[in-house]
Amino acid sequence: MELRTICYAFFASLFVGCSLPDVTAPPQNVVPEFTQLRYESGVALGKGYADFSASLSSANGVTTTGFMIGKNEVDLAFFPAELRDCDFSVRVDNLDNDTEYCFYAKAGNGRNEIRTRLVWFKTEASGSSGNVPVEPDDPGGDDNSGGDNSGGDNSGGNPEPDPEDPPGPVMPPEGVGITISDPYFRSYLLSLCDADSNGKIVADEADAVSSITVCTDKISTLDGVQYFRNLKNLNCCGSVWNGKLSSLALGSNVSLEKVKCNYNQIAAISLPSSLSELECRFNKFASLGLSAAPHLKKLDCYGNDLG
Repeated sequence: MELRTICYAFFASLFVGCSLPDVTAPPQNVVPEFTQLRYESGVALGKGYADFSASLSSANGVTTTGFMIGKNEVDLAFFPAELRDCDFSVRVDNLDNDTEYCFYAKAGNGRNEIRTRLVWFKTEASGSSGNVPVEPDDPGGDDNSGGDNSGGDNSGGNPEPDPEDPPGPVMPPEGVGITISDPYFRSYLLSLCDADSNGKIVADEADAVSSITVCTDKISTLDGVQYFRNLKNLNCCGSVWNGKLSSLALGSNVSLEKVKCNYNQIAAISLPSSLSELECRFNKFASLGLSAAPHLKKLDCYGNDLG
């Protein structure tokens, strides 16, 4: 009896040891997430300023951190920020007074990148500040809209645009969804290409999309469309006079051939060299930088303020 008891105990210990493996992922394989995003802006000594700060859940593998900042999503400039523990921050001075700007925070490891959604703020003498939610937006909620923005240089002093297409956006790590800032645009894209219905769009799902048609009456930004590397046709028109887009950054969509963006408030746009047709009737363009699209064959820009 004693020998039988010893044998039972021995085999029980083997069973427990084999059936309860350690499934905790090594810390170096855990993808960091943003846990906090904050800004504070105002006017001091006659010039605008803004302080930006962000926090990550982990600093493992992170080599680059900073903020993309500009007057619109076409003219964003990168401001690097030193990562200390899991936090990073930067102050930007010499901003224009009483002017709307937009920004997002990003962090990368040289191969992949994570970022927050695009956020708008305004430099006012009374100041403004906010803690920005970093969880995915509710598809039924309202997004921060920048309203009607004008183009121009931002405080970062952007260099002259490269005549070649810029490199595409750095994709997030495998299994991590791309960032779509506007909740209405996000809801549309989820219905279009979220193949496994898990509430996020990964790189393979975005790569399967070649055409997007969406009404922009409730959409203030198409931020996130740059991740759709195989997109060929984009129709983002508003109904008559009701479209909300104020800028359109398409320079990274190197497969894009046809764009329709009529009846919006667009004053700034970037285009890829692949573009062959552009229809942008009834917007707020004062000029069109068409040198970036040397293969353009069809242009309809009626109803703008072009000189």
